[in-house]
Amino acid sequence: MKKNIKPAFGPLLLIVSFLISPLLSDAQETSITIKVINQKREPLPFASVRVTNHPDTLKVQQKVADSSGVVVFRL
Repeated sequence: MKKNIKPAFGPLLLIVSFLISPLLSDAQETSITIKVINQKREPLPFASVRVTNHPDTLKVQQKVADSSGVVVFRL
């Protein structure tokens, strides 16, 4: 019998948005490295990650994590 496992992306997106918010106000070029993990703290390879700037929702960056679950955004 297969179990349907649904990842909890809500809390992850909330944490990422708190980490990114202060960096968006900085005028210098900044990069953020995110490691996407599941509930067992195992890397989630090839997960899609999207970053939006809340004041300007037209600025959207989306990338796919590598085989070790890591994605780097340059802001």
